[in-house]
Amino acid sequence: MVDLLKEGMPVILPVLLIIAGEAGFLRTLKKMDGKLQVFEIGVLYSAIVLVYAIVPCFTFLAGGLTYSPLSDGRLFADQPSPRNEAPIYWYYLLFLACFALTYCASRGRPKRKSLKVSTPEGSTVWILLACYLAIRIFFVYTRFHYNIEDPESYGESYLLYKGLPLILQQMLNHLGGLALTLQLLLMAVMTFNYRKFRSIILCWIALEFAGSVLFGIGSRSMLFTLMLSFLITYHVAVKRISMRAIAVVSFLGLFLFLSLGIIRDLSTSLPDAEFSLLTSGDEFESVFANAYDLRQLKEAGETKEIFPRLYFADLMNLIPAQLSPFRKLDLAEWYVETFYPSLADKGGGLAFGVISEAIVGLGWFDVLWRGAVLGWMFAQIHKICFVGSQSFWSYGFYLWTTVLSYNTFRTSTFALLPRAFYQFAILFFVVRISSSLLVVKRASDRAMTPV
Repeated sequence: MVDLLKEGMPVILPVLLIIAGEAGFLRTLKKMDGKLQVFEIGVLYSAIVLVYAIVPCFTFLAGGLTYSPLSDGRLFADQPSPRNEAPIYWYYLLFLACFALTYCASRGRPKRKSLKVSTPEGSTVWILLACYLAIRIFFVYTRFHYNIEDPESYGESYLLYKGLPLILQQMLNHLGGLALTLQLLLMAVMTFNYRKFRSIILCWIALEFAGSVLFGIGSRSMLFTLMLSFLITYHVAVKRISMRAIAVVSFLGLFLFLSLGIIRDLSTSLPDAEFSLLTSGDEFESVFANAYDLRQLKEAGETKEIFPRLYFADLMNLIPAQLSPFRKLDLAEWYVETFYPSLADKGGGLAFGVISEAIVGLGWFDVLWRGAVLGWMFAQIHKICFVGSQSFWSYGFYLWTTVLSYNTFRTSTFALLPRAFYQFAILFFVVRISSSLLVVKRASDRAMTPV
């Protein structure tokens, strides 16, 4: 054991510093406010970065500093030493440090210590529900009209609409994101009236979980988005959850997340392999492997083609492909199609990650400014939502950003910018305009009613 720890020190040291840095960050926020807001966007995001760093290190140590066939295929094939992996963990540490320092400096001390959200009008709730049902009906109609069969594997689910016209693929992609946003907001609305909708909330989450298990485990985003939306809103609007309960729920949630991912992989690619929670590959190891692999590829000079286009990739996603003057760059698609085309043909993906983004860019310098920019952006969102009018929509945007903030680490730095426009802002305007039209119609009906 002592020899293992000594040999693994190159990766253990930066991870211990990451844990110490996270503790210092939380302690600073607690001093600023007098108490720690566990579901504050900066707190939750820093915890996400912490988990993305700890889990790969833990599985590496649990495997005796080697990777098994159940691990990420790239790491299993290369079997890197702790010294080869260490730079990635130092990138993680630097990113978290820059995020935490900038967040604390930009956040300040909000005048309000907690959120007090006003519930939406009845018409808003019905419009949200109608939009959600309309999207679901559109998806069912599309699959029926184009005779699209159910995917046989998780990878094939990403190829489900590949043969459709481009404009329809774009619509389905954005509508899928809108459906996720609508679920998040509807869960928040019901949690505001927890006593009234308690049974529906529990049944909804149970059905989502049962559907994943019985009909094949696909994306886990929907299930965990619902659960996190419920927990945050319950904590804010119903009853404050104790730190002990949050710790227990967080551990169980992480265990469930890892278990579902491993079961999904075993049921598709490795049906005869034995289940191993400690040494099997997972979401966190995959993102780490992206960074490790791309570091090797960059040193070999195989990533030059996307520099400096990678700096504008997220911003260009705001423009439809038909109107873009340049060919758009999806970093995750570029990575898998360029270096793992056989996996791409099967619908597989490898995400990307902000650390990978920095590595392909300017390395350490990119890690610094990306962590700082995200710290500043999340601090501004926190200040606006705590200082400004706390309407349902301001809370909804804060909740949406908090729940989906992991994408800025898992995918790319500004991954939420195009999503905020297509999956939140458009929904906001549609609901507000529809609500205004209903008010005008009611006023007109009352004016025409004979006295």
